[in-house]
Amino acid sequence: MNLRQRFLLLFPLISLVLILITRPVSAVGQTENTPVIQLLDSLSNKIPALNENIDITVNATPVQEFLRGVANQTGLNINIDPTLNFTVTNNFVHVRVRDILQFLVDNYDINLQAAGSIINIRKNKHSPVPLSDRLKVELDTLSDHVNMSIEQVPIQDLAKEITRKTGNNIVVTPELSKKVISSYIQNMPLTDAMDKLGMENNFTVTKTDGGFYVWEPKQPVRANEMQLHRSSGRNSIGDGTIDIEALTIDSVKIHTANAPLDKVVEKLFDVCHQPYKLLGPLTDNVSIDYDRISFASLIDELFAGTDATFKYVDGRYWVGKRNIDALQDVKMIQLKYRTVDSLVQIIPTQLKTGVEIKEYPDINSIILSGPQEKVNRLATFVHQVDKLIPVILIEVLIIDNKNSKALATGITAGLSDEPVTTKGTVFPSVDMTLSSKAINNLIDGLNGFGWVNLGKVKSNFYVTLKALEEDGVIDLRSTPQLSTLNGHKATMSIGNTEYYKEEMNTIYGSINTQSQVATTYKPVNAELAVTIRPIVAGNDEVTLDIKVEQSDFTSRISEYAPPGKVSRKFESLIRVKDQEMILLGGLEEKEVKDTRSGLPLLARIPIIRWLFSSREKSNTKSKLNLFIKPTIIK
Repeated sequence: MNLRQRFLLLFPLISLVLILITRPVSAVGQTENTPVIQLLDSLSNKIPALNENIDITVNATPVQEFLRGVANQTGLNINIDPTLNFTVTNNFVHVRVRDILQFLVDNYDINLQAAGSIINIRKNKHSPVPLSDRLKVELDTLSDHVNMSIEQVPIQDLAKEITRKTGNNIVVTPELSKKVISSYIQNMPLTDAMDKLGMENNFTVTKTDGGFYVWEPKQPVRANEMQLHRSSGRNSIGDGTIDIEALTIDSVKIHTANAPLDKVVEKLFDVCHQPYKLLGPLTDNVSIDYDRISFASLIDELFAGTDATFKYVDGRYWVGKRNIDALQDVKMIQLKYRTVDSLVQIIPTQLKTGVEIKEYPDINSIILSGPQEKVNRLATFVHQVDKLIPVILIEVLIIDNKNSKALATGITAGLSDEPVTTKGTVFPSVDMTLSSKAINNLIDGLNGFGWVNLGKVKSNFYVTLKALEEDGVIDLRSTPQLSTLNGHKATMSIGNTEYYKEEMNTIYGSINTQSQVATTYKPVNAELAVTIRPIVAGNDEVTLDIKVEQSDFTSRISEYAPPGKVSRKFESLIRVKDQEMILLGGLEEKEVKDTRSGLPLLARIPIIRWLFSSREKSNTKSKLNLFIKPTIIK
């Protein structure tokens, strides 16, 4: 092999190496959507919803509905361009919201912009391609053949360019003046090229006797010809009519009147170019009238109220009767914020009809089984109500103020069952009980002074001397903190328990009777009970349903009787702002007691009555105040 042959063999390899060496190397990890990634990084710091993980499954769902579902689940503020009309099909499991937005940017022709905490989703604005790059017409003068490369060109501009390059005059009727043309033709005679151009873009080409080419719209197909207009999907079958037109990729116009469902399904999927599989005949008739509706919404409504249903499997719609096993779907939904037992009770009956619901408390999930559209509808409802439930911290400050005054004076004398001993206090108040021995010693001391000579008292005689005054203030404070979920009750109780004795005597036998005594001590409670049920409104205001009850013991009517009890209670329903403190008070109790006893007549004479009477007087005031401060914890 000579040197020239070796060089020819090595030349392609050398060229490839030179291309790789001279090709600019992009930064590692950098993509064409790096600005979007940087925008999401900066927004994640001030919009926590972007970092929230969600589970969502969509099948040919319009992007408008998909993004609304994401926003409803996470509370994200999204403004969507109404001109976006593509559909999304994917299964997102435990995916961050920012990753979902990045996925949409990477796979669809959209872009993100931020306005504060609002994310705007818009179509990418592309620089318009010059007309010279979109329109190329070349004429081979030797063979009189033309080459055309046309991409989204106004029909008037196309006619001018063909006329300029070929010298053939073209007349475009006014009905086609706004039409946009796309086509590619290679090495074809001009007349044949124009016929193909009209066939691709739905217009007719006619050559006149004067050598002009006339471009005009195709005439509509007449009904008496019994031909199917494929582009509009119009047909008349039996006693029902079917009119279906695909407006965009995911937008449909449909008008049917008592039309057989299987024919509507066949026409709809053919016009919209959606793959499907019909599992058996459909016997229902349907009537639907929409000038514009998304394909996904139409499919849901088409089978509503009929015996038919559908299931999306591997990019194809399966259609058939609801009782077909192949059309049943099973989905497990794990709840984030609610509990299974509280959720199933609030699901509307119409959503549960036809769907079997199984609770799985171990992982706080529910399992749905039934037709796919019913399962999806119920799953959407579950995601809507599975919202974050606020926790409310309730700080309660309880102030119970008691002010009491008491006065007891007088002399009491009497006979006891047994001799008493001298006892009591002398200072700071007088409360003494004198025994018979002390009284006799006092009498002995008085005897011998002049004509005074008193006798002795009996051994069980006693005298009580009382002269005391009390003035007291009691101020009790407690600061409990309660926490509860929105709409649930929080209860606090502070109290005391006393017991009283209850005896039951049971007699057995009729001749030789025997008795059995059963003693039971039963409790009686006195307490301060506070029950608060908070409800959070959307403007961070809290409605509080408050119930307060306070009870206290009073004196017993006998040693073994139950203690008396007095109660104070109130209920209040108020609305306050977050972290705003309110005062609930005025539960005031006042007790005045004035008791006198003494010898008739003598107990009324001033000064002397202190020796022949006794008096007890008391005045007690009690006031309860509550300060309540709710704090919303998201």
